[in-house]
Amino acid sequence: SEKAYKKALELDPKDEDTLFYLASFYSDITEYKKSIKIYKRLTVLNPNNADVFSNMGFTYFKMDKYKESEKAYKTALKLNPDNKDIFDNLNYIDSMNK
Repeated sequence: SEKAYKKALELDPKDEDTLFYLASFYSDITEYKKSIKIYKRLTVLNPNNADVFSNMGFTYFKMDKYKESEKAYKTALKLNPDNKDIFDNLNYIDSMNK
C-alpha cells in the first residue's frame, strides 16, 4: 500500500525498487501525475532502466499524452531492443498517429 512504500522511502529515499513499485501503484489507481513524477525521478537515478521508461510510456499513454508516451517507449527500446512488448506498444502508438 501507499503507506508502506512511503515508510520504506523514509528509510531509503533513493531505493529504486520501492520508487518503481510506488509509481506503478499510483498508475494503477489513476494517480498518473504522481506516477510520472516518480518515474522521472527514477530516470535520473538510473537512466538505463528500460522498465522505468516503458512504464512511463504506458502511463503517458493512459493520460492520452501520446508524444510523451512515444518518446518514453523509444528510450526504453534503445535500452532494451529485444523487448517485444515495448516494440509492440511503440508500433501501436505509431499506428495511431497515421
